[in-house]
Amino acid sequence: MELFQIRYFVTAAELLHFAQAAEKLGVTQPALSRGIRNLERELGVPLFERSNKRRITLTSGGAAFLPEAAKLLRQLDVAGRAAKEASGGLLGHFSIGALSSTLGRREFLETVTEMQQRYPLVRLEIIDDNSRGLAERIAAQSIDLAITRADPELAADRDLVCRELYRDELLLALPRRHRLAASAEIAVGDLRDERIILAPEVTSPAFHRYVESFCETEGGFHPIVSGECSSFFTALRLAECGLGITFVSQSYEGLFAEDLCYRRLRNFRPELPVHSVTAAGPPSATRRNFERILFRRFRARKGV
Repeated sequence: MELFQIRYFVTAAELLHFAQAAEKLGVTQPALSRGIRNLERELGVPLFERSNKRRITLTSGGAAFLPEAAKLLRQLDVAGRAAKEASGGLLGHFSIGALSSTLGRREFLETVTEMQQRYPLVRLEIIDDNSRGLAERIAAQSIDLAITRADPELAADRDLVCRELYRDELLLALPRRHRLAASAEIAVGDLRDERIILAPEVTSPAFHRYVESFCETEGGFHPIVSGECSSFFTALRLAECGLGITFVSQSYEGLFAEDLCYRRLRNFRPELPVHSVTAAGPPSATRRNFERILFRRFRARKGV
């Protein structure tokens, strides 16, 4: 049974006229008649009464077959449209893994909003994870795109493509009652004897190593790490309790402002590159659409 035979039958059944059906379908009448006869032979039942050369009528078998055949054609049309929409990035599922600090940035939120407005049939899945978790997810290709800090291992993976998206400025967060809180800017060397709360190296290696590095190069000391926690949010809560000070992404500035203040460093601006990481090879239409909006939003914020 061929698809064209089903179309021949449904069109002829709607018009009850072979010549008109052939004209509508753009085929010859003998070809249409032959296709329908082959269909009847395969089904083992006649579908039309052909007693009148000009007009035809449905048999009981044809009348029973018609609604199911028409339904099949409608389902095929729906499937065809879905395939076209998916190939054009208009339909489907797209997963994004991102750092918590990225999720709080206006550029990212604007990207998600615009994506949903432009492509409402694309279901976005947004996953919050740390740098190590994101690296593992994108390497395993369990997500479509990761937004994470620069990582030499990811950059060296030939199956992945890393593109810098923005540079994440780090701010010092400390209790308002802290001795350094009165200063508008704080020198790195002033932190020599301070207890610093950091994200663990195992989950956030680039962040952890970077803070240790600039404390040594800019301040001449190795930081006293008083505690490790897997999120900036938790680090701020610990700092709020007076258990130490911490460095966080600029996107957290102002959080818990009653008890915490945020300060920039004097003569040094610590910042970490954040990359968009995807699988190598031709991107899907949905990924192209998302990346186009994502990079445009971040470039606009930088004034590029």
